[in-house]
Amino acid sequence: MSAIPFLKCRILAYSVLSVTTVFLVRLPLKAESHSSGPDSAWQRVDCPFVVPQGEAVDCGWLTVPENRQVASSAEIQVFFARVYSYSSRPAPDPVVILGGGPGQGMSDGMSTVWEGMLSLRRDRDLIIIDPRGTGQSHPPLSCEEFKEDYPLEVQGGNSAEYQWLVQQTIACRDRLLRQNIDLRGYTTTQTALDLRDLRQALNLSQWNLIGTSYGTKLALETLRQDPTGIRTIVFNSMMTLGDAWSVDTLSYTLQTFEQLLRDCERQPTCQAAYPNLRQAFRELQERLNQTPLTLSWYDTTTGQFHNETFTFQDVVDTFIFHLSFIDTLENLPYYIHRLHQLINGKRNLRDDEISNIFSFPDFGITDGVYFSVMCHEVYPLSAFEQTQAFSRQHSQWFRPEGFYIREKRQCEAWNVPPVSPQFTEPITSEISVLFLTGNYDVLTPPAWTEEIRQSFPNASVIQVPFMGHDVLNSSLCVRSLVTDYIKAPRNGLETHCIVQHAPRFTTE
Repeated sequence: MSAIPFLKCRILAYSVLSVTTVFLVRLPLKAESHSSGPDSAWQRVDCPFVVPQGEAVDCGWLTVPENRQVASSAEIQVFFARVYSYSSRPAPDPVVILGGGPGQGMSDGMSTVWEGMLSLRRDRDLIIIDPRGTGQSHPPLSCEEFKEDYPLEVQGGNSAEYQWLVQQTIACRDRLLRQNIDLRGYTTTQTALDLRDLRQALNLSQWNLIGTSYGTKLALETLRQDPTGIRTIVFNSMMTLGDAWSVDTLSYTLQTFEQLLRDCERQPTCQAAYPNLRQAFRELQERLNQTPLTLSWYDTTTGQFHNETFTFQDVVDTFIFHLSFIDTLENLPYYIHRLHQLINGKRNLRDDEISNIFSFPDFGITDGVYFSVMCHEVYPLSAFEQTQAFSRQHSQWFRPEGFYIREKRQCEAWNVPPVSPQFTEPITSEISVLFLTGNYDVLTPPAWTEEIRQSFPNASVIQVPFMGHDVLNSSLCVRSLVTDYIKAPRNGLETHCIVQHAPRFTTE
């Protein structure tokens, strides 16, 4: 039985929001008609979040066609918020923050804007957007069907689990279709055109884009659709335009686990605390592949008791998440050590330790948008046979019937048309762009950055050591560099603070 059934491999739901974000309850929005652009109308609405004292914010809905390829398309509303600069004379080109997913609305994590983007707001306004179908945008493409409790008999990554997930996927799709929602309209290209229309509606000649994870893919497509409207782009954890479920990602995962063990061996404090970490990890793998581990604990965050069984493949799924974010990456040697102690009967795990290892935050992914995008743009490009063959070859690490096979079946059920071949063609531009990547990022590996950067002659690349996914929101140093870059993209960056990043592992 897996402790991370549906969301365990939705770790691919790349995140720009803090893992400690508290997600907001949907509030009714009061609308006031307003129009400032030649072709697109927007309505000012009450902001659905608490605005701190002294902050100036405009919130609005932009009305756009649901599917621009259909002449008689219905109209939908895309939510955005403009957070004004602290400067009395801000630069004319705001910064747009694009979240991850696909399916993540930025209005759910405004603490990222208030607390994490202060330096950017000294000179420029910030604009956040809930991409169509997410957050406060209307209609929402949420799938309440997935919030039902898993039947006990279908947990564990088996065929019964996959069948149940497909049934829930079909139920969500059918309900949305009965609401006359055109699932074909919820694509990266349509959202990029929403951004173009929003820029024009706000009478902005240009703006700057910061995209994180899936947001980098959206930024890239926005550049294709609106090339003259973008001044600079910061690609934070670059996503590929091609197959996001490829053998390369699984192979890099294995390399990153090896990197973790080497870094602990080279870091004196970690080596002293866990002198036999490599052997402990190997024994954990061998033991759990033979006899899965059953744990019972009380989760204080949910108030629920759990009784779950874990294979080593489940532990790998869990550790992939921890590798991806610096706050938990630093704990991984300790987690390996404690699990090794447990299987050898030396010391039990406390409830809070089990929760820390095997629980996941809510990234606020809107499932209907996730499937509409992934099944349109990733599933048709994926070489499932190769990925499955690699998983079988490394079956002690990965399930041959892994999440990519599960999502293949869900995409077949979601039934949206495939993206055109032109979507994956390289996008070349002379604009200034900055790529940020971490060497521990198994969600968007550094190789994807190398793939995309070839098309940008004015690109700068910063790879941060001992850093996983979402480098920008994990490092004060990187935030400062990004502020400097957007202010003067053609000036050289002072990257001395990057060398200060070094392994800093948790010890007992």
